[in-house]
Amino acid sequence: MHELNLEQRDIGAIMGAAMGTVSDVLNISLLPWHPRYLLRTYTDALLPSQPDARYTAVRTALGTTFALGPGEHLYLPDESASGQLAALAKPDIFVIDVSSAQLVMRVAGSRACELLASGCGVDLRPARFAVGHFAQTRLGPFAVLIHRASESAYDVHGERSLLESMRTWLDLSASALTGNTLSP
Repeated sequence: MHELNLEQRDIGAIMGAAMGTVSDVLNISLLPWHPRYLLRTYTDALLPSQPDARYTAVRTALGTTFALGPGEHLYLPDESASGQLAALAKPDIFVIDVSSAQLVMRVAGSRACELLASGCGVDLRPARFAVGHFAQTRLGPFAVLIHRASESAYDVHGERSLLESMRTWLDLSASALTGNTLSP
């Protein structure tokens, strides 16, 4: 059993040989640690937002934002903007650092959509889930946010404490899909 009380930056070391390619058409990897903040308010009008940004990750001057629901946004700030998010905090806006609570795995390759679709109810086909779109859903037994980062890559945001279980689930599902086993 691995110790999971390390800094988010050390998660790649925790997984060690578990990071790798399942086949030449599918790659699952852990993205580097990145700060992330949850902004909450009782009235959505107080949060900086773009019109109709409910299902699309929006690039702003501060970084990338995901409108999770009324009064709740997840921000992944650019390196230069990390300190600016604290300035958004007001009596009615709460800025919560969730950097250590979440992780991001990238599932990429020509069969990435097929792998993720095998475990979630969201229609991930390009006609319905374009680049930049995201959805909060379940992937197998895990609550995740899936973001389509490019034509052939999806970022899966999940709870850090479930890293090993989620990675195992992805590896087993990918092996069943491709007929190959994980190679380090």
